[in-house]
Amino acid sequence: MVTFRLRAALAIGTAFGALASPASAALQVADFTGGVLFPTGVGNVFYGMNRNVSPQNLAGGSFVFDTTQVPGPGTGFTNVAFGVATNDAFSFFAGTQLTVNRGDLISGGVAAIQYNNGVFNGIVFQSDFVTGGQTYQLAMNGGTWDVRNVATGQLAASGFINIGRTALTNIRPYTPPVAPVPEPATWAMMIAGFGLMGTALRRHRSIRVTFG
Repeated sequence: MVTFRLRAALAIGTAFGALASPASAALQVADFTGGVLFPTGVGNVFYGMNRNVSPQNLAGGSFVFDTTQVPGPGTGFTNVAFGVATNDAFSFFAGTQLTVNRGDLISGGVAAIQYNNGVFNGIVFQSDFVTGGQTYQLAMNGGTWDVRNVATGQLAASGFINIGRTALTNIRPYTPPVAPVPEPATWAMMIAGFGLMGTALRRHRSIRVTFG
């Protein structure tokens, strides 16, 4: 049975522990690059894509991976979940206006890193979004991606992701996002809450002494 004093200590520890999370040595962040191959008028207007003009023809992003989960040689095509479940686990951009992250994953969709015999082979991801009153879907399948109108199936844009042993760049340790520092009003509420817990604890002690 957890005592009141322990419950209070746990509450305080949880409040302060949420402000920082230790990084795992196995978690790494890698950048990837790609490009735009086929933007239509919709792609140009809403997503700022143009395959003939840089930087509008660029695509790329980053993802978090667990080094202990990278498949070995001879494993074929394998999809591995991102190393963390937070929104910063994955980000992708194409053109100057189309950006998505893991938080945009559609319900029941797949979000993963694809490997081929242990070598980076792109991303598997799907995300629906609304632009200009129409619903579109970004679909990434390994080294390719496209954007289509969900209602009509019409292609709005497509492109590629660079794959292979040298495709990943700027690999560095993953650092979890730092929780925002509470505002003064929040600190005041927390301190008031701790004071109430202390008062209740003293009353609890008093009752135990009187009726123990």
